[in-house]
Amino acid sequence: MVTYTDLHTMQMDSPCAVAIGFFDGIHLGHRKVLDSMLDFQKDGLSSCVFSYTVSGQIPQAKAGLCYLRPLSLKCRYLEEMSVETLVMPAFESFSALTPEEFARDILREKLQAKVVCCGSDLRYGKNACADAARLAEDGRRFGFQVRIVPPVCVDGKRISSSRIREYIRAGELEKANELLDRPFALDFEVIRGNQLGRTMAFPTINQAFPKRFVIPKFGVYASVALVDGRCYPAVTNVGVKPTVGSDRVLAETHIVGYSGDLYGCSVEVRLLKFTRPERKFPDMEQLKAQIAEDTQQSLDYLKKQWSRFGKEEKTLYRHR
Repeated sequence: MVTYTDLHTMQMDSPCAVAIGFFDGIHLGHRKVLDSMLDFQKDGLSSCVFSYTVSGQIPQAKAGLCYLRPLSLKCRYLEEMSVETLVMPAFESFSALTPEEFARDILREKLQAKVVCCGSDLRYGKNACADAARLAEDGRRFGFQVRIVPPVCVDGKRISSSRIREYIRAGELEKANELLDRPFALDFEVIRGNQLGRTMAFPTINQAFPKRFVIPKFGVYASVALVDGRCYPAVTNVGVKPTVGSDRVLAETHIVGYSGDLYGCSVEVRLLKFTRPERKFPDMEQLKAQIAEDTQQSLDYLKKQWSRFGKEEKTLYRHR
């Protein structure tokens, strides 16, 4: 997958189908838009995703933004879906464009779009003044087809990133993961902790949550960790480690069966089920006993899931 971050220097050299959207988390509604775009590969159009990054100016439609998916995973997942080109400039580099300028200068001229796929809730143009219906009008003016994809509903309610964030903050990871194309995951650099875990026979990796990333409910989760192409069962504590203390929110993960050095590496940890709230223990022996119990509970849950689906890929590496 070719990735462009600068609109001024990029130029597509062949007609393409474009999926447009922020695609935070890549939930099942996003996947429907992406699949709609990918369908046009059979017609000879190259596949392109137009998204953006947010660092300074936040889009009006994304007020209170907290990411559901690290950028590294978003890019990796799009590549694994067979997206050929990802255009992901900074939001402020095009936010002042009028709807007409965006459709003409970006979609038609820069991307050579023949088809544009979007969700029915699309907002674009300066101050988010235009919607999907306006894009369809501009498409007729500038020579590209617009396919507006209806929302996906589960339990009678539209899937949205906001809904998924609410589930994650409440610790309802199983509900959140049902709405995501792949389970909720962290992919942050492993940092040095106080190294107490290894003294209790439960070595752990520590990962700090970056700014503007959704933080799950404090507590313990059944999880899996992806290291060197292998999927390991794991147990993760999210919080401030009240027994030993931490000055920031961390995800601390014990990876069952792995003993290598991961400091400085980015490790993907997928949270699958909330098992208990975070709490403070009176001494290290009781903490050690609880970690052993948490680990066994996580293993029991993972075994049940894997036997239910036959292969771990069906639940942990889902492709829809």
